[in-house]
Amino acid sequence: MFLLRLSEMYLNKAEALAALGRSEEARNDLQELRKRRFPPAALDPVSLEGAALVNRIREERRLELCFEGHRWFDLRRFAVNSQYPFSKSIRHRSIIFTGSGYVDNGYYELGPYEQDAAAYIVPVASDEIEFNRGLIINEQRPVRPLKQ
Repeated sequence: MFLLRLSEMYLNKAEALAALGRSEEARNDLQELRKRRFPPAALDPVSLEGAALVNRIREERRLELCFEGHRWFDLRRFAVNSQYPFSKSIRHRSIIFTGSGYVDNGYYELGPYEQDAAAYIVPVASDEIEFNRGLIINEQRPVRPLKQ
């Protein structure tokens, strides 16, 4: 099921306006969203510009759309943004069940987009590759070792 929330539309619009240099409109859209979440006394004004404003909008997006399946696609989109690229290593914890409880087993690390571009690409399904008679291929992804 496809679902587009109003808050996602406000955040998309604010991010696009900020990238176009229309900071005042971007701040207004961000505040419009935040008005619905915070009481008026706790609503601090946003007076950021440029990269700081884009980063604030991205942070709001991360908080607002948490656990909805947007994060990987957002990280990919942020990484290829030519104006305000996002470059960060990401750690994924590995947890195992031992029979009596869960134990932290280490972590896997996803490098920044510049170093690990193949990890930021959704692989094409094998039946699609087969249907296209091998004309499409998936870029080889590096094996990630478990780190302690």
